[in-house]
Amino acid sequence: MQQSKTPADDTQKKAPGFMMYDDVSAALQELDDTELGQVMRAVITYKLTSECPTGLSRMLAMVFALLRGKIDDDNARYIEKCAKNRQSANARYGTANACERMPTQHN
Repeated sequence: MQQSKTPADDTQKKAPGFMMYDDVSAALQELDDTELGQVMRAVITYKLTSECPTGLSRMLAMVFALLRGKIDDDNARYIEKCAKNRQSANARYGTANACERMPTQHN
């Protein structure tokens, strides 16, 4: 049986992925393959570890900053959505007899 998570757990959550938006894609189109590879590696590392890259050229650092902002915004929205979904579920199923047909234990 899983223990229920507390609201404090939401601050540790991360969205399961990231979206590549069209407005940032225009900037990426201007990079050559080597530069694009460096930025994408930096983005992936940031997404997985929350560590900002070092050693990027000034131009690549600016492109990375655009992507980092999008990742951070998306992650904040994901955390907010999880909290709202939890509140809705607790309001609907939070009591022991809220729904007799709803199993309380899953296989």
